[in-house]
Amino acid sequence: MKSRFAGLFFPMFLFAAAVAISGYSAWRAVAETRLRAQVKTCLLEVQRALQDYHVAEENYPRKTPLTGADLIGLLLEAGHLKAPPRNPWTGEAYRPDGETAASDRLRYGTDELAETYSLTALAPGNESVFLQLDSTEHPALEED
Repeated sequence: MKSRFAGLFFPMFLFAAAVAISGYSAWRAVAETRLRAQVKTCLLEVQRALQDYHVAEENYPRKTPLTGADLIGLLLEAGHLKAPPRNPWTGEAYRPDGETAASDRLRYGTDELAETYSLTALAPGNESVFLQLDSTEHPALEED
């Protein structure tokens, strides 16, 4: 009887482990897809405000580099954003005065004449590029 139980338990255990691993993999894929969509939404909202800024000022913000919180504060102050966009890494609206480096993964840069810009979203947990928008090489968020 004991060997029969052991003979049934081991295959059931392997099956349960396989289901758990595949479920976790599916959850991670869904989480990354959701984060990518939220980052795209944030980048496009900030890009639209940067373009409005460029039309009004005839150049992009000169102060560089800026964190996402600093850039959003500048765009809010200049009136090109009505409200702060949602920070995709925290799920809350950006707080221009209170984001931490860990939760603010958005970076802005411009050239010395402020004629071009670059918006970079860094991957969670490291400094690699997750998504990028700029006025020259990556003006849209194409899929890889």
